[in-house]
Amino acid sequence: MIAAMYLFVMNSLYGSRLINGLKYGLSCCVIWVVYLLEPLPHVAPIDKFTYPLADGITLIILPAFP
Repeated sequence: MIAAMYLFVMNSLYGSRLINGLKYGLSCCVIWVVYLLEPLPHVAPIDKFTYPLADGITLIILPAFP
């Protein structure tokens, strides 16, 4: 769904497709990292770094190459 949302906003962004995809991916990544860093009692300390890193890489790369 996040990648499909890019199709709605890609025409309103300025610049090349690659830069637009990276900007969109980075903005989604920031939102997702803030969500994952919400303090939860069952999350191990290492998961505060691994989940945002793994999900963030995907969110940055996926819209950059539509």
